[in-house]
Amino acid sequence: MNLPKSIMEITQSPPAAATKVESPRLLKIGTFHLGSALSDILISGIWNRILIADMGLSAALVALLSALRYLIAPLTVWSGHRSDTKTFLGKRRLPYIYLGRLLTWLSLPLLPLSIMQFAKPDGAAIGWALSPFIFLLYGIGTLISGSPFLALVRESVPETRQSLAVIVVQTFLLAGFALAPILYSLLMPDYTLEAFWRVVWVGMGGAGFLWFVSVWGEERTRRASASPATDERPFPLGALMRQAWGQQNTRLFFGVLALGSIALFAQDAVLEPFGAELFGLSIGETTRFNSYYGTGLLLAMVVGGLTTRRWLPQQYTRITLIGLVAVAASLLALIGTAMVGEARWLIPVLFLFGVASGIYTFGGISLMMAMTDEHYAGAYLGIWSMAQFVFRGVGIALGGFLLTVGKSWWAMPRLGYTMVFALEAGAALAAALLLWRVSRIGYLFTPSERPSRGTMMVE
Repeated sequence: MNLPKSIMEITQSPPAAATKVESPRLLKIGTFHLGSALSDILISGIWNRILIADMGLSAALVALLSALRYLIAPLTVWSGHRSDTKTFLGKRRLPYIYLGRLLTWLSLPLLPLSIMQFAKPDGAAIGWALSPFIFLLYGIGTLISGSPFLALVRESVPETRQSLAVIVVQTFLLAGFALAPILYSLLMPDYTLEAFWRVVWVGMGGAGFLWFVSVWGEERTRRASASPATDERPFPLGALMRQAWGQQNTRLFFGVLALGSIALFAQDAVLEPFGAELFGLSIGETTRFNSYYGTGLLLAMVVGGLTTRRWLPQQYTRITLIGLVAVAASLLALIGTAMVGEARWLIPVLFLFGVASGIYTFGGISLMMAMTDEHYAGAYLGIWSMAQFVFRGVGIALGGFLLTVGKSWWAMPRLGYTMVFALEAGAALAAALLLWRVSRIGYLFTPSERPSRGTMMVE
């Protein structure tokens, strides 16, 4: 088959206009991510804290387990491309969303089962064997469903409102990260296995209900023979990847998202142990760390989304740069808090870290829209998700390794946590440099003047 010279030369006919949705419908779709927060805090916050701080397991091994689900992130590109080009029962996006979240849901009751094994004198081997399976099951589920869900959101609104729509949906995720820890800390102020089971059942019930209801009926039935962009043979995934990676701005933007993920998530597996080991805080108090951070994130997303709702995606460069620099500054403040040992500074610093992360997040999301081909939205959003997921996993693994170096090799836990936060600050500044370079080259698309097929817009 003779492949087109450009992905965008596949068809000369424009895609069907996106159907304008009313605000209540978009809010309904957004509740999907409330369920995501309920599940993610269980596995990346509470479970990690129990194993590291309450059971004394190696931070490096626990962080490596947490990172495992992100290292299979290429699945999100595959599922995104499949949802662009294949239908099941007349649907493109929903089958992948529901299948993925079912796998995620089934992994959650295995968390307390693994802890039960670790608590047994002779059960550690079973616990270590069960834990990778949990994270693989959870990771496969979230990766299969992630890019099809983002593509569904993107297709639910007119072109000029796509950035705002994704920001609204992500705001629900942040609201969940702010509110779910409060619920979980009330259900489990101190760790017991019985309390953890109770938290897991509540999280499973809430997440399962929200995942099912939020997207039910939100995709119109399509003819099984019709592809999203054309009635011709779909553009192969390998050729699409080569086309995308052959563009310098695509490679640099991938680097921005990769470094940004390290900057935001390298502390993901060690933040709760940080509060427990250096400041003597209880599990209820450290679980609320997610609330302080999430509240700042949510505030920045809401205010930023409202004040910039009429901006075009490529106009978010400056605000994204500001967010990255602010992330680095807040992490340096967290290092200062660790050095002086003042627990009273933890809440305001974590809140500021959340605000800075929110500024970067809503700016970066909008730039993702400027770097996405509307005819292969699932695949392109899969590429951007892969950058974030893989390097979120890399960051988590590096964070656990650095903490272990400080704790076990040098017997200096405070230095270990400091190295983690310094790694994140450096990654944020490096991402800012790469983004400045992307802005000089230009973005892939602009919604106000969509290029003809076979051309690429540059500033």
